[in-house]
Amino acid sequence: MKSSYVTKFKRTQYNCGRAQRLAIKRQETKLTPAEYLDYTVHMRYCSLCREFERFSALLNQFFSPKRSEIPEQPMHRLSHEEKEEMQRKIDDFSNHLRK
Repeated sequence: MKSSYVTKFKRTQYNCGRAQRLAIKRQETKLTPAEYLDYTVHMRYCSLCREFERFSALLNQFFSPKRSEIPEQPMHRLSHEEKEEMQRKIDDFSNHLRK
């Protein structure tokens, strides 16, 4: 039976998607201690994720001044009729695939 520490280490080491999401989150807010541990262990061994983090930081630096130029849009909400129409189209498409 493997130790839970070994399992945790392997899961942390090989989960690039999670590490990349944490890299983005780290640029915007503070990580929890568990997230920070996962992030630092993974980044120590994964050169691709370190490169992703550098590129992401570069994009943030480039687009940061431009964010203030984008007018804030109110969130659009679908009406009950729009939701029903969308569900009908999904159902029709699903039925078409089953045939």
